Amino acid sequence: MGVINTLLHWVIFYLLVSLGLSQAMSNLLAFLVAVTFSYFVNSKVTFNSQYSFIKYVLFTGLMGIIAFTFGLIADYFSVAGIYTLIAFSATSFVLGFIISKVFIFKDPKSE
Repeated sequence: MGVINTLLHWVIFYLLVSLGLSQAMSNLLAFLVAVTFSYFVNSKVTFNSQYSFIKYVLFTGLMGIIAFTFGLIADYFSVAGIYTLIAFSATSFVLGFIISKVFIFKDPKSE
């Protein structure tokens, strides 16, 4: 699932950058598309959990701030897009899984 999510993010990022958007906005928009796909698939496939609009907004908001921040930093330092994607993807993979596992798709029986 992570590979599909990452590919989706990268393709959309490069499409938006090639259309003239900043890395910050491209990374945020690409992330939003990829995370929406990822949230709904992971809720059923990976974590066998129910959809929750509040949890979706919370997860998307937290990770969206990180995506936009990576893009802002890349824009400020004129970093090539590939490095932005690699750094964000690695960070997103780790933080996204932790946030999902601990907060978003937490098993209610474990409380």
